[in-house]
Amino acid sequence: MKDENSIFTGDKILKHLERVAEWQKTGDAKPINWTLSLTNRCNGNCPNCYGWVGPDGKKDMSTIPFKKVKDIINQIAKLGGRAILVTGGGEPTLHPECMKIIKYIKSKGMDVSLATNGLLLHKLDLKTLLDNATWCRISLDAGTPEMYKKTHGLSEDKFNQVIENIRLLTKKKKELGSRCTVGVGYLTGEETLRGMEDYARLSSQLEVDYATFRPFHWDTTPIDKQLKKAEKYETKEFRILSSKQKYEFTKERKMKKPYTQCLCHYFFGEISANGGVYLCYHLSGSPGHCFGNLYEKSLKQIWNSKERKQAIRNLNIKECAPFCRGDAINRIMWEISRPRDHVNFI
Repeated sequence: MKDENSIFTGDKILKHLERVAEWQKTGDAKPINWTLSLTNRCNGNCPNCYGWVGPDGKKDMSTIPFKKVKDIINQIAKLGGRAILVTGGGEPTLHPECMKIIKYIKSKGMDVSLATNGLLLHKLDLKTLLDNATWCRISLDAGTPEMYKKTHGLSEDKFNQVIENIRLLTKKKKELGSRCTVGVGYLTGEETLRGMEDYARLSSQLEVDYATFRPFHWDTTPIDKQLKKAEKYETKEFRILSSKQKYEFTKERKMKKPYTQCLCHYFFGEISANGGVYLCYHLSGSPGHCFGNLYEKSLKQIWNSKERKQAIRNLNIKECAPFCRGDAINRIMWEISRPRDHVNFI
């Protein structure tokens, strides 16, 4: 079995030392990883999600046409991209060519992954997904219909559909002997704390590779007791994972970041379903943080633009969530960037 403990660690940036060296030498780098939102349409009804809102304050229901998606993928590859996470925005599997897109990304020599709510898995070409994706994660966020209603705002029959879809996916994975890592996710907070054990118990029965816990942004609810109960369901084939650094941060209530600049955005980028390019996933949809649009300029032009440099200057990390995706990378890069005396004496 793969070492699943290595999935959610920020030190993976150290596997790309040539990009780190590029950044140290020039103050910039070619991005390693891109997040690509295929559509802002969604079949979920999550109470804590406000949907993708455009600059005019109205909901944006954009979907990138297949031809344009291929063009964007080609540009990412030319810019040195190594992986693309297909997500949203909305629900990526609502894009009619989602599986063709995943196959195309892989054909360009890049790794590809899918984050989905799982509602449409039974309608997809799962062989294409499992043959091409490095990983697929389903946002389950529940172990019972009652918790699913609370987290996804959907009925018991939808919950049951997702469960059956996960079983279908893991069964197909076994049949194909696929190396695609299949996992489920759960966001923890004050309102979802009591459902953690139910989720772990159910996940252990679904034959997924792992079930993970991550905190809602700004929610500092400790999970130690509930996590210990959840970990009872681990087996040799099934792991319970958590964003350990984030929970340590939560437990100690250290809301102040140890760095004063965001540095992770040099190594990944975000493309929204309306063609907008952003510094990161968390800023997608924020009018002040879009620094170009792929319907107007090429990705290379946008990445090297004065607008991107201005977006970096405008970034105020005091306004960013403490549990952002790039926090662990920021901590590592901050240590690398700090001056040291007697550096050859290690």
